[in-house]
Amino acid sequence: MNVKELKKIVRKTIKEAKTKDSVLLASPGLLKEASYNRIRHHIETSGVPFVMISAFRDERSINENQRLHKELKSNYKAAGFPFTELRAGYPQCPDTAEEDTETGICHDKETGEEMPKVDTIELSLLVYEYERPDVERTGDIYDVSVNLAQKYNQDSFIYGKPNETEEGGLSYRMDPKTKERNVSMDIQAYDKNGSLITADWAGPWSSVETAKESDVYWSKIFGRKWKLTEILDYYVNLKPQTMMEQQKRGWYIQACRQALKEF
Repeated sequence: MNVKELKKIVRKTIKEAKTKDSVLLASPGLLKEASYNRIRHHIETSGVPFVMISAFRDERSINENQRLHKELKSNYKAAGFPFTELRAGYPQCPDTAEEDTETGICHDKETGEEMPKVDTIELSLLVYEYERPDVERTGDIYDVSVNLAQKYNQDSFIYGKPNETEEGGLSYRMDPKTKERNVSMDIQAYDKNGSLITADWAGPWSSVETAKESDVYWSKIFGRKWKLTEILDYYVNLKPQTMMEQQKRGWYIQACRQALKEF
């Protein structure tokens, strides 16, 4: 897919949505998996810089998180960056309850009685450096994201950029399974001051998809201490059958322990 074809897709999506909101979504109901896949493919084949970021924080109410998420979208649109929405289903304590960070059990704030969790959606954005047809871009995606991470009190965000050769050209890698030739990307987590986070839970990742599906990173970002404990227990008790499984087990144990120390 070339740049001209991607522009056609973007303009068509905006026209169909009949809204002034985001390029690939106007409301969560408009998001389709195919939209994400097209953007992911464009990022990885063309080496487009991108950011994954959320306005959600665990200590905020569901309604407050939803409101700030809409604000975050508006800020990126005003800065001239297109984006698509990333969603993850997750059971969460209602606003009238508090969650035990060790067990994940909800208790009523007034009576202390145990309460069931409610199904909620955790929202984040995949923002990429590309021309919007409706708003002129006014800054660098990294600089804008640092400012927004500070504004919404986010401990970190994921930033990806293409790796370059010594001559200044793009560096490529070949997927041994699909034989697809993609741009080699440097994808890592940065704190709200723009500094690289060197902990194991913060990357690096090899692709947009592996960053999106990083259970340890997103559990850390969304404050799911019980989930990190669950993942840690699983890998501590895992009996690896191969060298690869052993390496994976070691990484998960180290990453989860590092993330849990920061709670």
